[in-house]
Amino acid sequence: MIRARLGLAALVLLGACDGETNRPPPPPPVPDSGPRADTGVMDMDAMVLPDGALPDGALPDGATGMDGATPMDGATTGDGATMDAATLPDGAPIDASDPTDSGPFDPGDSSIDFCSMVTPGTPCASGVDCAADEACIANGCGQMRCYPAGRGCADDMDCAAGSTCMGVCSASTPGACNDSRDCPAGHSCDAGSCVDRRIGCGPTAACPWGFYCEASGMRGAAYCLKSHSPCNSVAACPGFGACRDVTGTGSTICHWSGGPSCRNNADCPMLGEVCGTHPEFIDGVCGNFGPCATAGDCATGFECRDLWGDGVTECVPSGGSCTSQSDCSAGAVCGVPLAGGAPRCISRPL
Repeated sequence: MIRARLGLAALVLLGACDGETNRPPPPPPVPDSGPRADTGVMDMDAMVLPDGALPDGALPDGATGMDGATPMDGATTGDGATMDAATLPDGAPIDASDPTDSGPFDPGDSSIDFCSMVTPGTPCASGVDCAADEACIANGCGQMRCYPAGRGCADDMDCAAGSTCMGVCSASTPGACNDSRDCPAGHSCDAGSCVDRRIGCGPTAACPWGFYCEASGMRGAAYCLKSHSPCNSVAACPGFGACRDVTGTGSTICHWSGGPSCRNNADCPMLGEVCGTHPEFIDGVCGNFGPCATAGDCATGFECRDLWGDGVTECVPSGGSCTSQSDCSAGAVCGVPLAGGAPRCISRPL
């Protein structure tokens, strides 16, 4: 507003000094009827008020326009030039400021109480209080609730060998598992038994590579879930994951990748790069971490390993203090921290 008035004053003074004081006034401006500046083009300056804030005749046509003097800075959400940089769409990096930038509920916003958004489930004291396809699990909010006992499925092909699809994957022996698809979300299958490996996540606690932060409130407190798991159809994949052949071997896995970076390893141009899922962006990104078929897919210093134990191999740094989930105690995962390094046991309370 101040700049606009100064500009107007400058025009009046210039007119008074150049001998054109009797010049007829300019014609009245044409109303914009939309998000346009007085020059009739979209205003690229985020510091100029959007149309409608002032009547169209407040500034003479041409006094301001697409001036380019101030770049689109995202200072307000009203400039109309492009999607405002201050509010990022879902799938953008966690920034601990805006509750809309990493999925339905952003683990990056520390002001969100995820437990207050828990979807009501059946309270339980043990599995006998739940349906046949459910398990009684602590949700990290001081409550015991009935949640699906296995991964969702469309048919038996979405489940491990020896398991059947009954709404969720289920082993033939109650309480047993053939792989993690027979277990509740966040649990691994170790030696035929489901083990709770949920670790908390949030603005200061990023998930390891190959995981994402499940913060929908559907199953209690926010915790890390595997990004890549076996599938035969999208029914076996959580959220917005797709069931696709990432490694080019014909084997399909759940893969979080909807952006322009990559959808499979063939999209990654550099030798040793694979198409993994970034723990914070929750989107495909070419880099050192991601699904692989052989060690030849991985960068120097990396190995192709199945840390989770469900048949999905991923590039991880060589060495480390763990080679499988069974090397870690319950409540911890064998993984690679977002900051990098060799696999190790990572634990955080829900």
